[in-house]
Amino acid sequence: MKKNLKKERTKRDEKNILITGATGHLGSFLLGRIPKNYNIFTIETDIADRNKLAKYKKIFEEADVLIHLAAYVPLKRKFDDLNKSINVNVKGSLNLVGLLKKGSKLIFANTCEIYNPQTFYAVSKLVAERQLGIICRKKGIKFISLRFASVYGPGEKIQRAIPNFIKSAIRNEDIVIFGDGREKRSYLYIEDAAEAIVKAITYPRGGIFNISSREVVTIAGLARLIKKIAKSKSKIVYKPRIKEKRDMVFSGREAERKLKFRPKFTLNRGIKEEIIFFDKPTIFLDLDGTVLDVSERVYRAYKDTLKKYKKKFLGKRKYLELKKRKTPIGEILQRTGAEDVYPKFTREYGRKIENARYLELDEMSHSKKKTLLDLKNDYRLILFTLRKHPTRLLEQLKKKGIDKIFEKILIGKIIRQDGNYNKKSIMVGDTETDILLGRRFGLKTVAVTNGMRNKDFLKKYKPDVLIDDLLKLKRSI
Repeated sequence: MKKNLKKERTKRDEKNILITGATGHLGSFLLGRIPKNYNIFTIETDIADRNKLAKYKKIFEEADVLIHLAAYVPLKRKFDDLNKSINVNVKGSLNLVGLLKKGSKLIFANTCEIYNPQTFYAVSKLVAERQLGIICRKKGIKFISLRFASVYGPGEKIQRAIPNFIKSAIRNEDIVIFGDGREKRSYLYIEDAAEAIVKAITYPRGGIFNISSREVVTIAGLARLIKKIAKSKSKIVYKPRIKEKRDMVFSGREAERKLKFRPKFTLNRGIKEEIIFFDKPTIFLDLDGTVLDVSERVYRAYKDTLKKYKKKFLGKRKYLELKKRKTPIGEILQRTGAEDVYPKFTREYGRKIENARYLELDEMSHSKKKTLLDLKNDYRLILFTLRKHPTRLLEQLKKKGIDKIFEKILIGKIIRQDGNYNKKSIMVGDTETDILLGRRFGLKTVAVTNGMRNKDFLKKYKPDVLIDDLLKLKRSI
């Protein structure tokens, strides 16, 4: 998505929360948990580039809380990069705090790897924490650093013990341990990590906290647990150690005492959830046109915009017919002699299309909701959308009673942010963009023809399956 700032209009009695890295692993679990009295802003840009950040100066100045999740995290140890670690994790973080107002709060997502750091990444996070703490004290900003133990859960992309062991176990392949497997580890499930951030939002003071579960497991014990839960025939194989032996065990009692944070997921439960993730296929569902009928909103925004500029407009049936053929908006405006207001139309239509009053026009049948609940029994449902206003989106989903149906809601960036999805997964949408995206990632594609593109148009893109309504999805797959 080209437009990087997703912004919400504020109310006097509400606060503004800004999130960097909102489309990442942790961010995608956090969005739906933000307290209702916060307007959500998200920004996706190169935080190491001050010129790019300067465009968003106003939004930083309005932010009451900044949750800083964006970071350079090497997916493998061999990708550990000094320059990237310094530029993004240190310089980028300092650029952000420089834009915050006095009296705001900065919540910094850190790592417990900063204790006896062994990588450029860990060192950069330690340096960033210390420098942010100093700057925040001088500027009168509350600073909270959450030092997370090893975070695991559905969608993680970093190649490390838990996802590697699970993939081997469900394939009945050897589970490989480097060393004797006696190293001790503390782990933290992804939903617990997101909940810790929510607790930090409402915590009235600053502080540095370890965020970890109380459970401690050896690497060998972890392998045995995963093998048992997966009912795997895998063998546990030991190979020579390739890195220094060390325990990584952390106490989270300070967070329990002050933040009132207590992990809800045991290791056993969390592992089960991640095994389901790898073993259970995913359905990626486009929101507008696929899940929701947005035809009335799309037409009303078009009509009201032209009425504002005292221009003639097409009837609903004709307008939607042209939209379903992907007729350029300039050509549609020409049909009623409104082409002279094209630039103004584009800006005003953009403001209207996600306005709360227009979102009320979207429809969803009870039978469609029932279909989604039925699908949830056999598939992981992930909603994706290119909308720009997270707060309005989440409010709409709650009003429709479907916010809890989806395991994740991806805004802006789609599948590539979701990590290790099952290759048996399915992409379902109503536009050519959805078909091409699914094909790019090797997924089965299902095109719904009663959305914002018609059957003849979608046929050109050769989806695997064409259906005329989402209600027929389960039978088609």
